[in-house]
Amino acid sequence: MIYCIAVLKSRTMVYELADALSYGGLQYSIINTPTRAHIGCGLSIKFSCPYKSRVEEICFNRGLSGHVAFYRVENRGLSMSVTRI
Repeated sequence: MIYCIAVLKSRTMVYELADALSYGGLQYSIINTPTRAHIGCGLSIKFSCPYKSRVEEICFNRGLSGHVAFYRVENRGLSMSVTRI
């Protein structure tokens, strides 16, 4: 399974982005940040990778672009790959 996550600096920012994504009609989940990301407040927004440019645009419009990092996550059975994108 491959998906993308947006990792933000605070939980308030995570919920602000979640509200904006809901308003924009994008599907997402709030998940625990994978420990391999080594960043953030512990929560992340999980979304389908093809939506990354739209999520980036929403972050920019909400003033969150300086507070977010994007990662591609790939689950391979018992192993997980987390790559900054």
